[in-house]
Amino acid sequence: MQRPDVIVLMSVIIGDFFKVALFFYAAAIAISDIFGLPYRKTLLSCSVIVLLWSQIETPSLSEHFEFGR
Repeated sequence: MQRPDVIVLMSVIIGDFFKVALFFYAAAIAISDIFGLPYRKTLLSCSVIVLLWSQIETPSLSEHFEFGR
């Protein structure tokens, strides 16, 4: 078996994707329970909030790395 680092890296990336997707889904379900809305309507609002927050918090990759340090 050659290059096991690729397998490890891909499993980390895929695992992180599912973790973020699960947290996003849980947030949409929680908001829909709190406000009594159908969760499908909260998905778009959660998406917009996450998109805007990511652009406000770290607008460039260098700032993202600096924030991570």
